[in-house]
Amino acid sequence: MNAKLETSAAREDLFVQLGSRRYKVERTWQNAPSDLFQGRVIDIAVDSRDRVHVCQRYDFSLYRGAAPTIHVFDADGSYVKSWENAQVQDTHHIFIDRQDRLFLVDRNGQQVMVFDLDGGLLFTIGERGRPGSPFNHPTSVAVAPSGDIYVSDGYGGTHVHRFSVDGELISTWGSPGRGPGQFTTLHGLWVASDGRVFVGDREADRVQIFSPEGDYLGELGGFYHPMSIYGDKDDNIYVSDQAPRLIAFDRDNARIGCCSPVLREGHGVSGDSRGNIYLTDMNPERVTRLAAC
Repeated sequence: MNAKLETSAAREDLFVQLGSRRYKVERTWQNAPSDLFQGRVIDIAVDSRDRVHVCQRYDFSLYRGAAPTIHVFDADGSYVKSWENAQVQDTHHIFIDRQDRLFLVDRNGQQVMVFDLDGGLLFTIGERGRPGSPFNHPTSVAVAPSGDIYVSDGYGGTHVHRFSVDGELISTWGSPGRGPGQFTTLHGLWVASDGRVFVGDREADRVQIFSPEGDYLGELGGFYHPMSIYGDKDDNIYVSDQAPRLIAFDRDNARIGCCSPVLREGHGVSGDSRGNIYLTDMNPERVTRLAAC
């Protein structure tokens, strides 16, 4: 009996490392109701209070019943609340800015929707149900320190769009292909503290780097279909891919390390002020925390 208990406990003590940083893999860190995750656990973002916001995707042709858009957890994993917006058709990515506004990419709705943290709709970017105005199945959104908003337009389009603080389109760049400034499937976006824009080019197995104006600066490689990008307070960049792995780079683009913290279909990645990293896994549906040791 004791041997079985010791074996069971040992299986829970999983660790990974990125450079000099060690993390405990916690696949059951959140205390969620057993029936909470009914849709695909697609992405994650952390607010200024280290509360963790998890978004879900539903196939509404099959799903029946209440369909919460966002689930919220305290930093210790305690369940706080869920909220729903009935207009959302196809959640793909969320981002929380310094003002604690939640930006949600509605991929098939052709919009970026901006909410307060209680689910109140503040404004939208793009015309709902009108592909090409300007989005064609967008994938990710990030807000720069300047307040400019960047959106990767990646399933039907091959563009990055830059918007002003109030959502006015400033510029667009990108075209189909595999050269500098060209894209196959844009999937994942982050803006560093110096304004550099990191864009995941999934089927080209790379992350391209641009100036705030869209000038090509270089790229990161060594991925198998990069999925999501997150940058911490030190401008270290973390990229999840379909291997599945998490690969980290420092602010000078030098590779720090690599690990495999999720089991099958890692999609979203984010982090909190304490150095913990969170990843969403779509098979099975859950959130994994890499707790900084």
